[in-house]
Amino acid sequence: MRGMAERFSFATNTAARQGDLEGRRSGDGRAKL
Repeated sequence: MRGMAERFSFATNTAARQGDLEGRRSGDGRAKL
């Protein structure tokens, strides 16, 4: 169970980072949420 949570957290952080980069490029502030 713990490994699952860590994997999910890592995936979420990666997706958030990617979304932040894309949001900055498109000028969409909502990407940070």
